[in-house]
Order: sequence, then structure tokens, then C-alpha cells
Amino acid sequence: MLLPNAWDPLSAAIVAAAGFPAVATASSAVALSRGYDDGEQLPFDELVTTVRRIATAVEVPVSVDFERGYGATPDDVRRNTVKLVAAGGVGVNIEDSVDHETLRPVEEQCERISVVRAAGLELGVPIVINARTDAFIVGGKAGTEAAAIAVSRLGAYREAGADCVYPILCDDLTVLDRIHQATEAPINVMLRPSTAPLSSLMDVGVRRISMGPGLLAIAAGAVGEAARRMASGDLDLIGMPRVTTTEMRQHLGI
Repeated sequence: MLLPNAWDPLSAAIVAAAGFPAVATASSAVALSRGYDDGEQLPFDELVTTVRRIATAVEVPVSVDFERGYGATPDDVRRNTVKLVAAGGVGVNIEDSVDHETLRPVEEQCERISVVRAAGLELGVPIVINARTDAFIVGGKAGTEAAAIAVSRLGAYREAGADCVYPILCDDLTVLDRIHQATEAPINVMLRPSTAPLSSLMDVGVRRISMGPGLLAIAAGAVGEAARRMASGDLDLIGMPRVTTTEMRQHLGI
């Protein structure tokens, strides 16, 4: 499954219109497009509103980047899950870092995954849980140590109820294969210049490829190029791709 992550109803509707079977948000894209930094700086109520508007704009399933669950306790995470499902979300990413330097204790993270699963079952929605480990981001661990931590953690998250596992920033095919063997779960990777070819990724258990803020970066790049061209006197902007306001309305069904 390829997921060019969206950040608002229009981007989600354009992604769905291109033929993708699901839409996923990226926390950094949603936050930055609204003037907030990533890392749960976007108010949760604003995230819920965004999810509701995206779910209204598309007919495909919507997965939400839930970050750390927006809660200090598992019960907070459960309540927030209920709100996301009520808004139209049927999948979540949930990550295991407490901050940029620390990973949450495994037992605590497993409990948070379990309450997401339980909340979905109570509502009759089999939420797709994409359990992310930040082992390759935080703590300054060497590659082999980070890999061992990731394998152990993702195995535990799978047992706690995760459907997919996400070792973000891991591009090493050998490590991805170890994770697949340990979890027997579909793996999510983020598309980057260093990402291996699709056939190689599939051989080691990768079944979901997302872009994080990549699509927003392309859109912002297009805005920047248009602005620079206009500033230099180019008012025609020939060659720039465009979506008319009529087409935008059609995408949104308004």
C-alpha cells in the first residue's frame, strides 16, 4: 500500500482521486501547514476537526497520525481514540518516544496500543494500528544497538495488538528482514532517497510505504517556485501544474 500522506481535506481528496485506496495524515504535515511544530504542538481538538473534514471529503478509509496518543495516561489515549473514530478515522499511527531523547518504557507503550485496540472494538471499528518505534531517532544509539531495540520493541507491540510495525528511518534491508521475522507483521517504511527498490522491500516484509511530510514538501516547493518566478517578473507561470478552483470544488464534492 502506497500512502502519499495528506494534511487537509483538499490534499486528501486529490490523493483519493488519483486512485489510492486509503488516505493517511502525517502529523508534521498537518501541524506545519497550520503554523505549529510537530510533536503534539497542534491542539488535539484541531486534529480531530481536520480528521472529520478529511473523512467527509473522501470515501476511502482514513488513517490518522496519532503521534504519542495526545495523553499522559492510557485512559487519555483511550478517550482520544474514541474521538478520532467518531471523527471518521479507522487507523492510527502511534509512536513510542516520550520526547526527542527518550523512548517510553515498553510495557507502557504496549498498554497504550492495547487501549487503542480495545476502544476500537468497543465502537465496532477494527482500527488498523501502525505501531511506530523511534529507536532509530532518539537516544543516540549505534546502528546495531538501535536495530536490536527496534526488533524487541516491535515484537512486543505486535503482541499488544498492532497490525503493522513502523521502524521509522530504518532503510537497512537486513534489519527490516529481522523485524519481519520477529513480528510476522507487515512493515511500514517512509519513502526517502535512500529507500531501497520496491521489489527488495517486499522481499523483507514491507507492505506499506508512506511519505510523511514529503507531499507537503513538494507542494510547498511549487509555491516557492511560483513566488520566486513572480518576484522576478514572470506573471504567466507557464509550465506550473494547476488545479482550478472548479476542480477543487469537484474534488471536495461542494
